[in-house]
Amino acid sequence: MGVFFDRLVRRVFSPGSARHEDNTPTRAAPLLPVQELPPLPRSVVGSHCPYCGAETVPVPSRKKKCRACGNYVFVKVKPSDRRRYLVTEEQAREIEAEWAQYHRRQKDESWAALNRQLQEAMRRSDWQEMSGLYFQMASQLFEEGRESFRLARLARECKLKAYQESGVVEVVQILACLAESCPACRALHGKRFAIKQALQEMPIPVETCSTWKEEGRTHGWCRCHYAAVIE
Repeated sequence: MGVFFDRLVRRVFSPGSARHEDNTPTRAAPLLPVQELPPLPRSVVGSHCPYCGAETVPVPSRKKKCRACGNYVFVKVKPSDRRRYLVTEEQAREIEAEWAQYHRRQKDESWAALNRQLQEAMRRSDWQEMSGLYFQMASQLFEEGRESFRLARLARECKLKAYQESGVVEVVQILACLAESCPACRALHGKRFAIKQALQEMPIPVETCSTWKEEGRTHGWCRCHYAAVIE
């Protein structure tokens, strides 16, 4: 879960300029590298209706009504062996529950790995690494519909401390996603702060950000970030 956000926290800014970073929670890739799973087989295990036992010809590749008994036959992949089966509606629900448990275990394992990496980064006082890890943790919580603002703020705080520790950066600039940002975030775009001032005020993430603030969420997903200003 630790590599795909590196591009967000390891940017190198050319003198006098600041590049734009995309702080969008990414759903196209897992947060941690996970064990490779075999591709889904095209064939289905078995060819008989799970209700009446009648042979189904041709074997369905999706939900289909059995011609013999009239019940709907479901085609589901089991997480245990990644093979496709003809199952009843009740069995289909059971398999979906198995998948939910499987994904929950994956997330728990990812979270545990993040915590281990975070403890190691803390031991080394690696603020840059800590920033990236906190950001990944915040992203995972947000995607799960859980409160993520505190960790998102810690990610920005660590980023500022990494700049401060470098001894090179004294001023940072806030960059929003412009048209894709909410009004509160756009109002901060381009504003500059001394690092000490930014650490005191913590203007981002914006607490009132409304980006992706769905019903039931306390906070939106603020994508504003700091860029180093080197003159």
